Formats: sequence, structure tokens, C-alpha cells
Amino acid sequence: GADGLGILSADQTTCCPARCGKCGGAHCAIRFHGSADSCCQMNIAAKAMPCGIPPCTRFSSLPGSVVLALEVQEALKAPPKCQYEEDQCGARWKTGADEYNPVQQTPYTTCCQGVVFGQSACKALPIQSDNTWGTACFPFNDKNCLNGNLECEKEIYAFTPFGSTRNQVCCKVATHDCVQDPDSKHYGSICVARVQCAKGQDACGRSKKAGSILQTADNTCCPCNTKCYTIDTDGGGYKTKCLDCAVPCGRDYVNKPGIDTQCCLPRQTCIPSFHGAAEPDTTHCAYDFPCSKDLCKNGGKCRVKQFPYAGQFDRCDCAPGFKGVFCDKAVAATAA
Repeated sequence: GADGLGILSADQTTCCPARCGKCGGAHCAIRFHGSADSCCQMNIAAKAMPCGIPPCTRFSSLPGSVVLALEVQEALKAPPKCQYEEDQCGARWKTGADEYNPVQQTPYTTCCQGVVFGQSACKALPIQSDNTWGTACFPFNDKNCLNGNLECEKEIYAFTPFGSTRNQVCCKVATHDCVQDPDSKHYGSICVARVQCAKGQDACGRSKKAGSILQTADNTCCPCNTKCYTIDTDGGGYKTKCLDCAVPCGRDYVNKPGIDTQCCLPRQTCIPSFHGAAEPDTTHCAYDFPCSKDLCKNGGKCRVKQFPYAGQFDRCDCAPGFKGVFCDKAVAATAA
């Protein structure tokens, strides 16, 4: 700090750039763009950069819990007084038992505008290696994302108002899709150009894993003698393939022509979907038969669906070493 390039934290353990005004403490994440990584002791300590050019840690072996305790103590000296609970921001969070219950690590340090159109101005900062993330106030929708365009390219660390990062781009819906980022570990999205196919050809290749929020992008065009169909996968996901389908489904009525989006698996049939007291007007693929003896192979247990398709075969719970709808496929042995 003596050379004027940086300033020391109150405990003399961390050096921040001079533009921070103060090293660590309340509101460290919102002093300027990127200040969370330059001015917050916890973030600097997580990177364990020995001192030279700030931001850096003078004692790289300083336990993260000590830095966290110091930030908490400093933040408690100046708690924010927000008009509404939803306005609170600036706290640090850590992933919890599931995505709905993150654990608060530090107190709130600032107030945002609140919730507008279901969105919070308090957004997550990039997650650290210890699975913690800070929060800061950001503006709402960029004006370029109006006119039907979509905000895209964010990550979700928790399903809470403050658990997702700010969207980075506006996706032009006329030519692009906001889809799952295959390289993200946190439900990330990415804006990609839509596959352009010749007239009469379907774009295909998109998929969605069970538990995912978005589907992946299409990556191919179907030959003219095939169509792109959705096929259900284990656990509630789906994939798409170019097929000359034997049992197409998904149209409005079973006995009327229409646009089919699904291709039924072997032994499945296309049946009307349930719509309460109203007449069925959509269709879906289903195993339209009950459980029976030896339907599930190799010791698998047969399960049936509940209302509104009560008694209809649902799945087989396979014994260890087997897989497939009817447990008729052996799991490949892995090399020791």
C-alpha cells in the first residue's frame, strides 16, 4: 500500500486496488463494475494470489473462514434499511442441500430497486471455487431486449430471486435461440444462431436431460424423406431424431390429420390425452396396457401410472445390472 498502487484491509491481510477506496467491508461488490473481485476480501482470498500487484492476499494461507468472519463483522456495522424485503442485496450465499435452499453466509449490505415484472435487481456474481457467490444490484431489462427479443446467457446457482447471474446478451428471436449451455455446470444458457434448413426439411437434434431447464440447440437438418420427432428418454427428458416414423403422434386428434411431434417407441401407441371433463384434443405416446407377469425382465418390478391414467403401465424398476424400459438390457461392465 505504501507505493500508492493499493490499499490494505483493516486487518492488514489483503491488498486492494486504490480505486476501491476501502479494502473489504460493506458494499464492496457494488463500488464499480467488477469491484466484487477487486474490493471484497472473500473473493480475493478465494483466488489465493500472493501479493505483488493488487488485488492480492498478503498471507495466502489465511483461512477463508477468517476472511468471511471479518467481512460479516464489517457489514454488521452498517446494515441497510430497505423499504421492502425484496430490495435487500449484497449478501454472500453458498449452495445448500438443494437449489431451492442456499445458505446465507454474510448479511445484506445494500438495497436494490426491488422486484419488477417478476425479476429482482439483485443478481448473483460469478460463483467461486468454494461454491459461494456474492450479490449486487444491476439494472433491469436492457432496452435492446424489448420488441420480443430474449435476455440470455446467465447461470443459475439457486432458484431464488438472487440466485442467478445477470443475462449478458439479448437473443434475437427471429434468427437465434436461447438454449442450454452444454459447458455450464449451473443451468447456464447461451444464445446460438438457429439452424437454417432448406424448404421442406426439419431442423433437428435438440434434446433435454431430466432436470434441465432448457433444451439444447438443433444441430442438423433432416433428409426430405424424414421428419424430426421427439422421443422420451429416462427420467422425464427427451431427444429428437430424424425418422421415418412407424407410429407418429402428438397431433390434435388421434383420428384426424395434423402435425405430429412425437415418434412412439416400440410397443407404444398414440392415445388421446386427458383434459378433465373436456373432450380430448391432444395425443401422446403411451404403453396402453397394464402390468403383467414377466413384463419386466431380470427381476424388475412393474409400476403403473396413477390418475388420470390409472392402471396403465408406467415403467420397470430394474434390478442392479440391468436397464431399458423392460429391464431387458444388461449394463455394460466398466473396466476396473
